[in-house]
Amino acid sequence: MRVQILLLVLFMMPLIIHAQLSPSKGDYYNVDVKTPNNIYSANNNQEKYSLDVGTVIKIRSVENDEIYFQITNTEEDSLSGVLFYISRLDFTEKYFSSKFYVRSGVLVTPFKYRPDKSKFYPGGNIAAAGSFSYNILGVSLQPLFFAGLTAISVSDLNAGEVNTETKWGFTAGMGVNFDVYEAFNVGFVSGWDMIDSDWESNGKVWLALSFNYKLFE
Repeated sequence: MRVQILLLVLFMMPLIIHAQLSPSKGDYYNVDVKTPNNIYSANNNQEKYSLDVGTVIKIRSVENDEIYFQITNTEEDSLSGVLFYISRLDFTEKYFSSKFYVRSGVLVTPFKYRPDKSKFYPGGNIAAAGSFSYNILGVSLQPLFFAGLTAISVSDLNAGEVNTETKWGFTAGMGVNFDVYEAFNVGFVSGWDMIDSDWESNGKVWLALSFNYKLFE
């Protein structure tokens, strides 16, 4: 129960804590007020740009005193895929605000820790996952929830012999995601497997590291 409460608190943090403007890789920001001509192209730092209201940018890296980003909603071919940068001092709440966004993908857990048995077991999860992202105190947190199929090896004692078979069931849960590289994420998740009422771990909580591949955002 304590684990479930802790995960619920982590899941709700983005909704109850106001994010400070401290960008990190993978964050999205809205332009709320048209910026001055203080944006530079990484390929040509002699030419200056400004960003219009409604522009959405994705942070690519933060290096020293400069923030590198790309525009995600431009219709101009000349700006699509271009890497820009702005001074950290100019990246203020006067012009930018952290953008809430949703992403979806595939989640895999290579192993699970089952507290009811105090043991690690093979994961066997293949699940669809949905998460949202929000910047909190400079950290991009991505609470997620998932549902899908799981394969469980179940042992039965019949006529003095142990027989093991693989059963498919339903799995669901929630956790927290962290960006690692581009579309790949690593997370900490907790869930429940439902196979049948005779299985001793049916519906009991498990803990795991997850590996996720982002499909859409």
